[in-house]
Amino acid sequence: MKAIFFLVYFFYSAFGEPIFLGNPYSKEYKSGEMIYARNIWDMQLYKDKIYIGGGNSSNYSPAKNAGRVNVVSLNPKDDSFTHEYRVAEEQIDIFKVYGDILYIAGHDATEKWDFGNIYRKYENHWYKNRTLPNALHVYDIVAKENKIFTAVGLNNKGAVFISDKKAINWKQLIQAKHERVYSFLEIGDELFATQIFRKSKIKKVSMTQYNPKYNTFSPRFDLNTAKMFPDTKLQDDGIKIIKNVNFENKALYIGAYKHNDHQNLPFGLYLASLKNKELQVQKIDLEKESIPKDILVRKDAIYVLVSKNQKEKTTIQVLKFVKNDFNHHEKIISFLYNSFARSFEELHGCFYFGIGSEIANPNTWNQNELKKETGDILKLCLAKEN
Repeated sequence: MKAIFFLVYFFYSAFGEPIFLGNPYSKEYKSGEMIYARNIWDMQLYKDKIYIGGGNSSNYSPAKNAGRVNVVSLNPKDDSFTHEYRVAEEQIDIFKVYGDILYIAGHDATEKWDFGNIYRKYENHWYKNRTLPNALHVYDIVAKENKIFTAVGLNNKGAVFISDKKAINWKQLIQAKHERVYSFLEIGDELFATQIFRKSKIKKVSMTQYNPKYNTFSPRFDLNTAKMFPDTKLQDDGIKIIKNVNFENKALYIGAYKHNDHQNLPFGLYLASLKNKELQVQKIDLEKESIPKDILVRKDAIYVLVSKNQKEKTTIQVLKFVKNDFNHHEKIISFLYNSFARSFEELHGCFYFGIGSEIANPNTWNQNELKKETGDILKLCLAKEN
């Protein structure tokens, strides 16, 4: 009898409605425009718990500058939420795991602009390093060869800073006038720093490449908009690389338009690979009107979270790719919800979804755009094969 119940349960979870686990930011951001700050910008698995980030760093309504923000962890053993720590930031935008350390990039400090922050959890404790000089925004972090790299927005400028693993003393490697450095792209042993890409044909540097021999980043004029977003009819001029993951000698990333100050509107999925030290990029075909939102790498597969807007609801799907074949994918999860999933995670065959919402224009937004489901955490488990 127990075996029959077990099979029915997993069948229903895979193909029926997801399980609602809660809305961990609903008490902090209760209603009205503050619903926007319940957006789940990122989810990250770390030591069998899933870490969740909310808030809002935009200088525009709704819910402008909504920090400080609680770091929430979800324990899949009993599906309970814990507020572990509180960061001095307007938004938790990105988590990273390197080795046994969980990192948070200090996206938009609530303190003076003298220093920016990074946060690390290890040995069951949270530690804050308020050591990055003049860093208004720390958008991304890479830990590589006992060094820590940060992609930074200074006041009207961008930079990459490097430190040893203690993250106390930083050296500025590059400075970009009028352009912030938004993300890193790791491909094999190579490290690239990315800025805003332009639709217009302006000769500018949007990517630089790290040279460990000289400890500097060199401009790559050839890695331009057309190269990094091929076969794409672009609609806007401010383009970013987001949600990038690396595996083997490849990287998978999402192209997105810069939106609502620090936020993003995704539009396409791209695969970059190194062959004979040359960077090659291809667009990954998705179903019509499917928008990629997040990416996960596992040992034997890569999962991509996508959404498709319907008349009144959104179709949320998980696509499974084999690492050496991105021309085909398997649709392993598909369900309807009142808003899209902005981020997701996976553990032991169960997928966890962080629901979000977005406004079309920060100057003319409408309360109806902020779905009450914003911040919901959902769970859906795959059926186990016989």
